[in-house]
Amino acid sequence: MHRPGLQFVANGLLLVVLGSSALGVTFLEEGAAIGWRVAAFATTASGAVILCIGLYVMQRASDPATAALPFAPDPDAMLAVHHLDKSFGGLKVIDNVSFSVKRGSRTALIGPNGAGKTTLFNLMTGVYPVDKGAIALDGANITAVPAMDRVTQGMSRSFQNIRLMPHLSTIENVMLGQHARARRIGAQLFPIGLTRGNRWVAEAEAALDVAGLETYPGQVVADLPYGIQKRIEVVRALISEPKVLLLDEPAAGLNIRETSELQALLRSVSDRGITLLVVEHDMHFVRTLCEYVVVLNFGCKIFEGTPEEVHQDRQVLTAYLGDQAMGSTRGAA
Repeated sequence: MHRPGLQFVANGLLLVVLGSSALGVTFLEEGAAIGWRVAAFATTASGAVILCIGLYVMQRASDPATAALPFAPDPDAMLAVHHLDKSFGGLKVIDNVSFSVKRGSRTALIGPNGAGKTTLFNLMTGVYPVDKGAIALDGANITAVPAMDRVTQGMSRSFQNIRLMPHLSTIENVMLGQHARARRIGAQLFPIGLTRGNRWVAEAEAALDVAGLETYPGQVVADLPYGIQKRIEVVRALISEPKVLLLDEPAAGLNIRETSELQALLRSVSDRGITLLVVEHDMHFVRTLCEYVVVLNFGCKIFEGTPEEVHQDRQVLTAYLGDQAMGSTRGAA
C-alpha cells in the first residue's frame, strides 16, 4: 500500500534536486537566459507538489484504520463487505449488509428501485464513508482508503449515467482511465505524450480494438450512439487494469442488439479473470451473464443464490410484486 506514495516522494525529490541545482547554476552564470531560470523554477515547484502528494498518499496508506480487518474474509473472495451500515440524516439506507464476491465470478446485485444498490456501490468505491462495518479487496482492508487509492489497488467502476467527457474523442476518454498507472516521473509529466505511437496511446487503441470499437478512436464522444458510449465507459474502466469491475446498470437504455454486444464484451472481460459485480434491472441480462445473485430491499440483504433460485424465493417475489400481489397469486393457485 505504501509503494505509490514512495514513488511519488522519490520522483518529487529528484525534481526538486535537479530543479534547484539548475536554478543555482543559472544565477551563478552571468547572462543566463531568463527562460532557463523559469524552467528550473518550474521543475523545482513541480517536484515540491509531487513530493507533497507522495507524503499525503503515504500518510493515508499508513492510517491504522486501514491496517487490520475486523473479520476474516473468504480466501476465494475478491471483494467482501461485512456488516455495512449507512445513514443519511435519520434515514438508514444500508442496514447490516454482508456478502462476498468470489474471485473471477460474475455476480449481480439486484433489487427494486430505492433498495440501496447504488449507495452500496458508492460505499465500496469510496464515494461515501461507511458508518459501520468493513470492506475488503483481495484480502486487504480498504474501508478507510480514499477512492483514488482504491483504483490503484484494483477496483474500477462505471456509473448509472454516462460520465464520459463529451467534448473529448473516444481515445482521449479511454486514456483518462490510465491515470492510476501513471506513477513514473515521465508518465506523471507526460501521461498522454506527443506522438501517436507512444505506449499510452497504443494501449488505449488496443483496448478499443478488443472491445470492437476500433473504428471510433478519433470521433468526439458526444456524436456517438448511446450504446457505443456505454461500451467506451467500460473500456475506460478496464484500462486501469482492475481486479474487480463494478458496473452500475450497464444495460440501461440499450436496445436488444446493444445489450447483446455489451454482454459479449463483459464475457470476454470475465474470461480474462476480472471479477464482475453488476447492478442491473434487466433480469434476462442477469440470468444469461451472472452466476450468482445478491438481492437488496430497503437497504437489507434478503437473498443470496443462483439466478435460477432467485425466482423461487418468496422474499424476493414479495419485494418486487408486493404482499397484495402475492396474496392474489396464492388465491389464484
